[in-house]
Amino acid sequence: MALLAAGLGLVLWMDNAFQRGVAWGADLPRIPQADVPPLGVNLFLDREPDEATIRRTLEMARQMGARWVKQQFPWDQIEPGGKGDFWDERYARSTWEHYDRIVALAREYGLELQIRLDRPPDWARQQALASERLRNALAEDPDRDITGPPDRLEDYGDFVYAVVSRYRGQVHYIQIWNEPNLANEWNWAPIDPRRFVELLCLAYRRAKEADPTITVLFPSLAPNDGLDPRHMSDLAFLEAVYQAGGKGCFDVMSAQLYGLGQPPTERSPLGFDREKWRPVTRTDVSRVVLLREVMERFGDGDKAIWVGELGWNATPPGWSGRPSPWGPSVSEEVKGQYIVEALERSLREWP
Repeated sequence: MALLAAGLGLVLWMDNAFQRGVAWGADLPRIPQADVPPLGVNLFLDREPDEATIRRTLEMARQMGARWVKQQFPWDQIEPGGKGDFWDERYARSTWEHYDRIVALAREYGLELQIRLDRPPDWARQQALASERLRNALAEDPDRDITGPPDRLEDYGDFVYAVVSRYRGQVHYIQIWNEPNLANEWNWAPIDPRRFVELLCLAYRRAKEADPTITVLFPSLAPNDGLDPRHMSDLAFLEAVYQAGGKGCFDVMSAQLYGLGQPPTERSPLGFDREKWRPVTRTDVSRVVLLREVMERFGDGDKAIWVGELGWNATPPGWSGRPSPWGPSVSEEVKGQYIVEALERSLREWP
C-alpha cells in the first residue's frame, strides 16, 4: 500500500507539473479578446530622434510579423510643467506633436498601438518626492529610477481622459500603470494594492468616459518571490487587488513572461521545490499559469491574458557591471531559441 501511495503521489505530481494550465479540447469556450494576432513588440518610439528612424523601426516590426506595438506615453513628457501644461519649452511646440506622429505612423504601417500610461511629472508627486523613505533610497543608490502614483489620483485620471479623448478612434488599447508591485514603481513606499485599486478604477472610469469602446489592460506585474520586503509577490498582489474590488476595473489581464534564466519548458514552479518540501518561489514562463488560477478563483476566468513583455537576459561576454536582476544570462543564440519556443508553447498550451 505504501508503494502504491508513493506511485500515485508521483503520478499526481507529474500531472500537476506537466498538465497544469494546459487547455485541452477541440471546441473550447472562446474567451473575449483571446483570439487576436499573437505577436507584438515593445518599442520606445518617443526616444527616436526623427521620423525616418521611427519609420524604419515600424517597418522592421511589420516585417517580423508583429501586429501590435506597446508604446509608453510618459505623463511627465506630455504634461511636464504643471496641470494642463502641454507645451515643450525646449522646442517651443506642443508636447502632443511627437505622440501624434507616433499614432499616425503606427496606423500607416498597419500596427495596433497599446499605450502604457504612467510616470507622473514631478509637479504631481511633490509629497512623494519629499518622503524620507524615497530620499533615503536615492541617497543609497542615486541611479535608482523611482516613479510612482501622484499625490492626487484625480490628476492621473485627468491625464488618462486627455490621452484617450485625443486619440479616440485611433488608439483602442491602453495599459494603466506598470508593475505596481515593485517599490521603484510605487514611490519606494510600502506596496499598497488597495490604493492601486483606487487608481485603477478611477483611470478605468475616466478612460470609458472619454471613449466607451476603449479596452483597458491591467498592468503587467513583476514576477517575484515576495521575499524582498520592499516588493510584493505578483500572485499576492493580484489576489489583494481582487479582494479590494478591482475585478470590474479592467478588460484584459497583462502578464510578464520572463524566463529568468530558465528554459521556456521549465515547469517546476507548478510542483514543489527540488530541495525543500515547500511551494517553490522561483518564477519563470509558467508563472502565467498561477496568475490565471488567481483570476479563476475570483470568478474572472473569462478575461484574456496578454503577455506584455517576454524575454531572456543576455549580458555581453565578460560583463563586469551590476548583476542582472533577471536571472542567469544566456547567449544571444539561446535567447532567440527560447523566445521562439516560449511563443510556441503559449500558442500550443494556452490558446
